[in-house]
Amino acid sequence: TSNGAFYYNIQTGNLICELSVYYPVTLSPDNQQIVSIENNNLNIYNALTGKYIRQIANVGTQIDYGDPKIYWVEPDRIITLNRFNWCIVNTETGKSVQYKKEDTRAINTFYDHASGRIVIASENDLDLYDALNGNLIKSKTFATNLQFVIPSGKGVFVFENDYEKITNVVGLYSLSDLSLIKKTIDPPFFGETSIYW
Repeated sequence: TSNGAFYYNIQTGNLICELSVYYPVTLSPDNQQIVSIENNNLNIYNALTGKYIRQIANVGTQIDYGDPKIYWVEPDRIITLNRFNWCIVNTETGKSVQYKKEDTRAINTFYDHASGRIVIASENDLDLYDALNGNLIKSKTFATNLQFVIPSGKGVFVFENDYEKITNVVGLYSLSDLSLIKKTIDPPFFGETSIYW
């Protein structure tokens, strides 16, 4: 939150620890450590005591900019992701590899842990990457503007806005090849909106 990071036991509701760090943070796979992004560095803390453990410095460029996200996917591997690039960080050696999608600023990004894929949505394009090697798996161009992409257990929901017809289209696409699974046309609406899955 804007007031720091709070780690709770969800069964008892008890606060385990509080950190003076801000979004984004995530837990290690064993729930024993917390990692946060600060500038281009990763700071690691003991999740039970809040005690600072160490820093992995100079992970990449602008990792804290443009809606940053962080995923601790394996004991020795962290993925940072934002609207410009993503990094694969080895927590044991401190070495990292940064991948960048040209110079295009995405409107939305996410990492799917189950498939190991990264989805990057720009104004009219949806790109699917292998997170670990940076290879582009599939790219799909839309005739309308993309507003949101939302991960789900079965694929990725893509929210399109057709300004000419003033209609909204929500499509579910496969995370294996971006093939269309199902599409729904919603009634027109105006104003701000958000979608949650």
